[in-house]
Amino acid sequence: MTEPGEAGGIVVQVGAATVRMSPVGFALYAEEFFKAGESIPEHSQARGNTTFTPVPYYLFCRALELILKAFLLAKHRPLDELKDRYGHDLEKLWRGANDCRLSEVLGTWAPYFEADLASANSYYKGKAFEYFDFRRWAQGYEGLPPLGRFRDEVRRIVDKTKKFCFDVS
Repeated sequence: MTEPGEAGGIVVQVGAATVRMSPVGFALYAEEFFKAGESIPEHSQARGNTTFTPVPYYLFCRALELILKAFLLAKHRPLDELKDRYGHDLEKLWRGANDCRLSEVLGTWAPYFEADLASANSYYKGKAFEYFDFRRWAQGYEGLPPLGRFRDEVRRIVDKTKKFCFDVS
């Protein structure tokens, strides 16, 4: 049986089991965006060459946005609040998730991660990864963190937070 749940989410009940679907669905989408980013060949990810593409950064940022929203949903934040208060701003989502004790799920994170997040977010929240801009492309999207380092930290966040969302849902 399915029915509307708290904060507009869907709750599925099968026998004695109850699953809050919104955090689970967001976490699954986060994992899919992450995997899509990983599938882009390494040679396309090297900055400073003519094959550079911002697409993996976009996909990793999108994965991060969705997993942080999954975490906040699992902490009973309403979906409307996530849209209105945070939008697509990764730094706001990060602060909101940390206010809800994300550190209990992640432990500590790399000391450079918040600076890397801010650098990537400066492009992501303004949709600069989505709309082609020759100047940015020619300059290699200055200030972006090293992709491998950013990818590895996002992977850890997605993996640990996804497990949390499944456990509490």
